[in-house]
Amino acid sequence: MLTADAGDASALTRQLVAPAGDGSEEQVAGGEGAVYWWCPRGASLTTPVAEELARRSRGHVVTTRNLRTMVRLTA
Repeated sequence: MLTADAGDASALTRQLVAPAGDGSEEQVAGGEGAVYWWCPRGASLTTPVAEELARRSRGHVVTTRNLRTMVRLTA
């Protein structure tokens, strides 16, 4: 997930670590202006982090892209 505000990304990363939880199939990490999130294929709408993302991203300017698209955008 990308956001226009690095502070938003940092705060969102902290908030998403808990839903991912220990032993979860999901992984969350933060970067400058971005939240890196990995989930199993086909689960991006149904995982605890996905539900939390939907709830928390309301009112924020955000976009999500898969790794393949990000590689193309940065090439």
